[in-house]
Amino acid sequence: MTKLIHPYSLQAFPTEKILKEFKPVRGCHVHGKIELPPGQAELLWASLRNRDSDPLAWQQPTVEVDIGPLTDAIAERMGYDPRLLNEGRGETGRTEHAWSVYADESGFPLLIRWQAGAGELLLSIGILAQEELSIAILADAEGLETLLKVHDIVTGIVATEGRTERLSVPVGDTLQIVEVTSPPERAYFGPCVTLCLPSDRQLSDLRRKELERIVGGVPLFIGTEEEINRRQMYVIATPPLKPNSLRLEMIPPSATRLDFGPDEPLSQSLIDLINEAGVSRTWREFERTAAEHAYVSFDANAWDELLDKEKLDFELSERRLKLGELLRRMSPSDDCQRIHRISFSRDFQETPATHLRGTGPMAKMAEGNVETSADLLDKLRRLLLDLCRPPLMAASAEAKPKLQIKGECQLPPLASQYQDTALEQKGFEELTKPYTSTHRGLPVRVDKRVLVWRSNDTEALAADYFRHPTTGDVHFARLYRTSTPKA
Repeated sequence: MTKLIHPYSLQAFPTEKILKEFKPVRGCHVHGKIELPPGQAELLWASLRNRDSDPLAWQQPTVEVDIGPLTDAIAERMGYDPRLLNEGRGETGRTEHAWSVYADESGFPLLIRWQAGAGELLLSIGILAQEELSIAILADAEGLETLLKVHDIVTGIVATEGRTERLSVPVGDTLQIVEVTSPPERAYFGPCVTLCLPSDRQLSDLRRKELERIVGGVPLFIGTEEEINRRQMYVIATPPLKPNSLRLEMIPPSATRLDFGPDEPLSQSLIDLINEAGVSRTWREFERTAAEHAYVSFDANAWDELLDKEKLDFELSERRLKLGELLRRMSPSDDCQRIHRISFSRDFQETPATHLRGTGPMAKMAEGNVETSADLLDKLRRLLLDLCRPPLMAASAEAKPKLQIKGECQLPPLASQYQDTALEQKGFEELTKPYTSTHRGLPVRVDKRVLVWRSNDTEALAADYFRHPTTGDVHFARLYRTSTPKA
């Protein structure tokens, strides 16, 4: 097994620079089965099952993956030195090409920053569900040629039906041969393009030119009339495709299906939509891979123990539902269509309700009346939404005029009895001990927190976060109680 070297830690990854400057135009991701020695798969799952009952005896198993064949194939295709790629220190053996590898102590997930001439690519390699290898790759406009060169290598980890089409794709002044292999039947449910070949398997000029502009993005299902329509049989009321016709499905098998006849071209807006969907789903794969590896360190048993103690506690049950409402209202619903700049860590999402006790509304005195105080989770949600506004739109609560005119009220003694006994308070602080979390699958430095409390509280509700100063990307890492700030 090839032992890969990981010279740079994830904390050293230039996330802020990537979020600001890297503009991907094409993205793809694939999953492939990790071939384990006979009998090891059964023992692996036995270890995972028994950890629930005896975590001390059944320690967390690990899967070591040899991705040497992948890097060797890329090195051969690109004319690189495979030894230098294995070292991952930026050298490739070619001038103006760089390959830098970032990983934590466990070795996965891998983040690879790849410079190919003027182009830039970003790779994420990780392990899903212990038995699947995930590879996600993004490329900017200048790096698109490189992505197309290695597209068949990356997708080569997927078990296929054996149907492979070779497409001639013009890239700049050269003609790039790209191999496209259809995934197995019923193995993929997501944005895709289905293309029906004539019996001689030769595309029309119209369809070939369109494929030049979408290949390497969303999955392509290519085959003859018989092969394609057999795959479509499981979708009710799906009309068969004719030779040289094309079907666009953004979220199959829903109603968002568009069919184009042999002479009907795709508009530029649809081609842009296809590529944007591919980039968006690839970013989501970056996130999924990072979250999968972060979950290994998540103490589910301790959380379940807290959950058991909360079962008969009405306040904690209500707080848990309130937190779920906050996450739903702030989380985007169109996962397949946009790149989302707001994310919540698993620690934030799985905050034990015991940490939220006392954050709900309570009775207070205000203006001589008994009223209901603010709900700290509602107050926090409004502040989090304000943090998520684009930088130019977000109003600064601390903004002050150049010339300040001060005044003072002369109030009767009785007015002091009308003060709000649970006045809403908020604050923003720099963390004394910043730490690392993941946003869009990339490591970020969490260095700030927002706090909300009421004037009669002894503890504030705090949320740690990372916010990019120019792109508006925001990641919320942790939710907890802390002492109220001193006046």
